[in-house]
Amino acid sequence: MGGKCPHRKVKKRRFSHKSARLTNRYFSTVAVRDEHFKTKRHKKRVKQMMGPAPHTQLDAELAAGMGMPDNGPKLMIM
Repeated sequence: MGGKCPHRKVKKRRFSHKSARLTNRYFSTVAVRDEHFKTKRHKKRVKQMMGPAPHTQLDAELAAGMGMPDNGPKLMIM
């Protein structure tokens, strides 16, 4: 054994092979995960994530009236 904990390999294993990152769900088996990938819920979420970003900081500031100021045209050039 080499003096190491026999359960060390189990602790290192990650569960990424049993999860859907876009829908933030964890599945008990790989087969259940694969079935989830075929569902309407997963396909809608993938389509939503691949589309344009819903909001940006500039959009929020413009909506609140805190965006770029509009001082009008320059009257005198110095």
